[in-house]
Amino acid sequence: MPQFINVPLPLLAGLDQSIDPRITPVGKLLDCNNGFFDKTGAISQRSGFTKFTVDTSDGGTLPEARGIFSTGEELCVLTKRALYAYSPQHARWYDKGPVSPFNGRVASLHRDEFSYQQADLDLDTTGKYILSAAVRKRQVDPDTVTTSYEQAVLITVRDIDGSVVIPPTPYSATTAIATKPHAVRVAHCTGKLLALFMTSIAAGAHNIDAYEYATATPATPPGAPVGLAIADAYDAQTNVRIYDACALSNGNYLLAYCQHAAAAPNAVIIQIRSPAHAVLFTATLNAPAGGWYERVAVCDGPGTDVYVLTYLDGAANDQIDVRAFSRAALALTWGPTLFDNPDTARTVENVGIVAGDGRVVGTWTIYYSNGPEHELHSRSCDLAGGGVDTEAVSYNTYSRSRPFCYGTRCYCVVGSSLEDTEFEVSNVVDLQVNEAAGRSGFHETVGTFDVGVGGSVLVGLSSNMETCNFGSANTVITSATGIFRTASLSNSWHQADDLSTKFAADELTMEFLNAPLIATVTRGAALIGGGKFSWYAGDQVEELGFVSAPVIVSAVRSRLPALGFGAGHLTLGQTYRYQAIWQIEDICGNIHRSLPCAYVSAGPLINDGVGNQDSVTLRFRSMPFSRRFLENYRGASIIVYRSAENDGGVFKQCSSPLYVALNTRSSCFVTWYDSGDLYSAAGGIYTTLGTPIYTTSGEIEAVQPEGARVVSVAAERVWLGDFYRRDRIQYSKRYTPSTAAEFSIAPEFNEGFGLTVPSGKRVTGLAELDDAMVVFADSEVYIIGGRGPDDNGANNDFSGLQQLSNDVGCIESRSVCSFPEGIVFQGQGGLYILNRAHQIMPMEAVCDKLVTYPIITSAVMVQEKKQVRLTATNSTGSAGIILVFDYRMNSWTYWSPKSDAGVNLPFVGACMHEGVYYTIQATGQLWRENSAASFDDTAQFVPLQIESTWFQGSNQGGWQRIRYVSALCERRGPHGLKFSVYNDFEPATNQTRTWTDTEITSWPGTPREQPVMHVNRQNCQAFKLRVESVASVGAATGEGFTCAGFTVTMKPKRGMFRAGDAQRS
Repeated sequence: MPQFINVPLPLLAGLDQSIDPRITPVGKLLDCNNGFFDKTGAISQRSGFTKFTVDTSDGGTLPEARGIFSTGEELCVLTKRALYAYSPQHARWYDKGPVSPFNGRVASLHRDEFSYQQADLDLDTTGKYILSAAVRKRQVDPDTVTTSYEQAVLITVRDIDGSVVIPPTPYSATTAIATKPHAVRVAHCTGKLLALFMTSIAAGAHNIDAYEYATATPATPPGAPVGLAIADAYDAQTNVRIYDACALSNGNYLLAYCQHAAAAPNAVIIQIRSPAHAVLFTATLNAPAGGWYERVAVCDGPGTDVYVLTYLDGAANDQIDVRAFSRAALALTWGPTLFDNPDTARTVENVGIVAGDGRVVGTWTIYYSNGPEHELHSRSCDLAGGGVDTEAVSYNTYSRSRPFCYGTRCYCVVGSSLEDTEFEVSNVVDLQVNEAAGRSGFHETVGTFDVGVGGSVLVGLSSNMETCNFGSANTVITSATGIFRTASLSNSWHQADDLSTKFAADELTMEFLNAPLIATVTRGAALIGGGKFSWYAGDQVEELGFVSAPVIVSAVRSRLPALGFGAGHLTLGQTYRYQAIWQIEDICGNIHRSLPCAYVSAGPLINDGVGNQDSVTLRFRSMPFSRRFLENYRGASIIVYRSAENDGGVFKQCSSPLYVALNTRSSCFVTWYDSGDLYSAAGGIYTTLGTPIYTTSGEIEAVQPEGARVVSVAAERVWLGDFYRRDRIQYSKRYTPSTAAEFSIAPEFNEGFGLTVPSGKRVTGLAELDDAMVVFADSEVYIIGGRGPDDNGANNDFSGLQQLSNDVGCIESRSVCSFPEGIVFQGQGGLYILNRAHQIMPMEAVCDKLVTYPIITSAVMVQEKKQVRLTATNSTGSAGIILVFDYRMNSWTYWSPKSDAGVNLPFVGACMHEGVYYTIQATGQLWRENSAASFDDTAQFVPLQIESTWFQGSNQGGWQRIRYVSALCERRGPHGLKFSVYNDFEPATNQTRTWTDTEITSWPGTPREQPVMHVNRQNCQAFKLRVESVASVGAATGEGFTCAGFTVTMKPKRGMFRAGDAQRS
């Protein structure tokens, strides 16, 4: 006859949801909430999470957050648009400057043997289809460069997911000047997407026509163009839109154009048209005597009005004006409100307007041929035409897109205008609309892409600058989900003359909701990913490196006394050559350098009869898209290098060791004079040149990378992935942290230091594994071995991308975490580990929790506890948990931090700082793990909950008798203890017992805590115990208890479980 025996149920492993709970082995757990393995076989209650101050230095609180990180020296928070650092001395958070609020994507619409001079796109009213239209240019004779070319409108329709619905199809292709299509604009109305365009590039009046795509029949391509009965549009340069069109909220569309006239004045015609193109309402703006309207931009408004921005080339004054008209009848509501009076010697090229967040925002590009120079201007007023703010200006910059709003901010896609045919850049700027005093007056760069191929602006060819002068700016598809799209152009091939330059048409996507990754690099500096890279070294956020080389506009011999300076000391008869770089030293002592510019020559120096021309005046363009400018007290300096024709051609520093030729926001140009003196001192004039330019030894040029989301540090290099062009990886030159007395060079990149994922898939993660770098795509994993090239590009022993998996990859960049056993990451099937043997193994123990909380928002190694902690939220971000992997025990638990209101706290980020684990919510509320207390918030008790597997002492289907159940615990603080018993796989408990803290403290042998419960329903086939702590009055810390296992007193019984009559056959 079997006797009762005591069977231990040890806690040898943690939670395991990968096995059916009915057959999960003894030793694993079906639930383990708010516990961790303090020692092998013993589970303790976690520490509590308490609020950490969110007070900022300006008297406010932290705004909405995207993440939190530590530089090793500072605790930092990444908000939607800024970086904040915490000051322990003042117990306040300080705004350290803006960071990129989005991650970017660039996909090629058209990149082939043709050139695409202009492109635009829009989304239909249902949100299903995107029509893109581009002006395609083709040489008639492909073997001969000639001014004779064919032009066509190329139309493509894709669904919102990118699948092609209507393949690229040319329309109106012709070589005839009188009928060439150009100046394309895409808009929509109810049931249709419209590709509007102008015809004829000859002088005189032009037509505006449209191709229409009916979304009700998506497989049917556009037919013949629809005549809009507009034959009097103003004649401007080719592909310059002197008209604009946009959708209206009532399903109609708004169209405005500058009217042609044989002589001044002309007019702007504004129309509201139905989806059938019938003109419903018209308004006319007549130019004053002698004036010409040359640009117009329109937009719908959030209320009952539409808005129109115009550029008038007046007889006496040029004007940028804004007006509001009623959407119901085009009656004038207010205006004109004056935004600018441009100098009559300058011309206005690109214009745009948007109404949002209570402001009407206008942008316009001014071109001055004598510079030559481009200037981007912006200004705003309130929706009633008043409250005009400070005009903001960016030099050497032009607008590409209409301004567009997201939240309380207004942005614009722009391009550099450095007049460098071989190196231009595309950017996104925050227009700083109605910004507080001290930060208004300039635009803030938040995105950088197409570095070096951003659409060349060709010197002296303003009349044919088809990539930067296109009239009304490009459409931006906006979305409440934070995903924005617009068309862009980039260089696909370039030769010295304009006719040989080809451009590709691209689609730029900006995703405002994605959080970037951050890496601490060297000397306490951090690199923050996003639409552009931000570098933080402790004082303020700035860009990494420099977006371009200095551009030397002119180098001319000069007589310094005539300029008010002392005599020069350069050698007469000598010709000098010059190169230059931008350079700055950050507060951590890291030197940032640009790539060098192409050299220019000046000379030979002569006596011109008036005096010795024994010096050289160098004129540079100021650098756009930078926070390093004189007015911000962080002016980057131009470092000039000189070479004479007879000195072997080595360029050596000739500018002062002190930074003197500083970048500026207030001008297009920076001037520096080379007198032949390195610098002056009390003992005389030193004429010895300084060190050679850094590329003399063969070192690769430093080129600022375009923005990317993924940042990682490994093997003395910084690695980047998930760029605008998604499949690229870049790695920096090797850096070694220098001694305090040595210069440290900030991470430097070059497009030659990179790799491409063979499948073309997006890079989703980068992480170090021993001496290798692991590259993740969404369904692939690669590994790269070796140390890579020297700084001059030689001795590259990188293995290339070796594939480890073609069916498992990483779907969430924030889930990637290196720890001593390998790398943890989230894939389509859940969590995985890439171990040190390069094997990918599933981590399925918390699979059910991932169903409820599928969004991993951070992964942090807590080395002291031998844990990897992953914060996870539900799909709406309203609740969350922390998944805890103990890599010493190879066991999982999870934590459920709660507010005093009892809500599971959803964290969007976490980090370790000075040995403390910090988390942050999207609201900006910060939390810290508090080892001194086990309450969450101020008074939320943390219940330790442990649930055993189903114990089947007579094996599966057998019959057993359970008499007693016990738990071996240890009291750590006041608490109650609750036992719950379950039988035969039933979801509800049939017996509970709760011991109060008073009862527990009366037991002998404290702090040993070993309750025994007599089981009421003893005969069963399966038995499960749940043990949890409950709050106790007067609990000082809330720490509760630890548990080292359960014991059941049982005996097996003969036969199978007792089945009911209905179950028997």
